[in-house]
Amino acid sequence: MKQLVLLLALLVLSNCSSERDRCIKANSGNLEYKYNEKVNELVAQWEKENGVKGGLSDIESDLAKVTSEFERKVNECTSRNSMNLDFNDEDWFKEIEITQESCEKNVSLEMIDKATEICNSQGIY
Repeated sequence: MKQLVLLLALLVLSNCSSERDRCIKANSGNLEYKYNEKVNELVAQWEKENGVKGGLSDIESDLAKVTSEFERKVNECTSRNSMNLDFNDEDWFKEIEITQESCEKNVSLEMIDKATEICNSQGIY
């Protein structure tokens, strides 16, 4: 009998956690950073359609349609935090990558915290 009660308690607790996880995932959005791949795909498509070399300015409106809120926030953070980097420094690109990785972590945590607050306000703990 004690084992049955324990099993039922574990089942209930695991379902609550699962409901909370689903709620957080639904409210935090896509937390994958695929911005660079999307840029490359859109530029290649633009160049194929127009027959000339293209750049970011040529695909800006299309890029805004395919990027997630997470990707936009990571880009804003990266831009803001890399303003003071020396472009002449050999390690500039590596510094940008480090800044971007840091922004990905921070923005991800921020969005998960916001999603958790939403779920908690709905009574999902």
